[in-house]
Amino acid sequence: MIPNSASTPFPSLNLIVLVPPVESPSALPLWKISKFPVVLFTLAVTLVTFDPITAAGSVAAMTLDLLLEPTRLNRIFWQHAAQAEQMSLDDVLTEMTQRFNREEPSPVKRALNDYVLELYLKQLMAVSVDKRSLPQVKSKIKDHLTQWEKWAKKHHPETVSQIHDLLDQYWEESNDFKALMPPKLPDGSPIGTDVCSFSNFH
Repeated sequence: MIPNSASTPFPSLNLIVLVPPVESPSALPLWKISKFPVVLFTLAVTLVTFDPITAAGSVAAMTLDLLLEPTRLNRIFWQHAAQAEQMSLDDVLTEMTQRFNREEPSPVKRALNDYVLELYLKQLMAVSVDKRSLPQVKSKIKDHLTQWEKWAKKHHPETVSQIHDLLDQYWEESNDFKALMPPKLPDGSPIGTDVCSFSNFH
């Protein structure tokens, strides 16, 4: 789900040299932790280079956790039932589907879109078995998931087999799906300070 105006910022060689990718905090020298603002991702899928896929996934997981929170979807369902002019759960799912299935001209955006799509499906699967979800919400989500077999074939040819495998696993072992757990992001620099200015690093 990539906005039209989005671009994928790949860091310069200088940044990669200053903050090389690591697999765990213990692998990073203490002097680098103290001198440079380092963001660690829990699972880098590219290992020796900056990992834009996991970076996008970390942000997407937090967003999906908010958008598809079970009690929020319950409220959307109930508010529409009480007032038909209110946004419905079908409206939410349709809008998100259209964003994932739209044509992306850039190979980079297509790759990120497909990656985030899998996170989206997993989050929906988790909500559909969450004890807090209303029965009507669970039913609508399951109906929505049944459509993804044909949508994947039509709009996501590069990952269609993976999506089908994920769906098959869900129908066989639905209770095993848990909500996404986005990694905790590090605190930012205090507002009003220039501690993160590169001119301070010698």
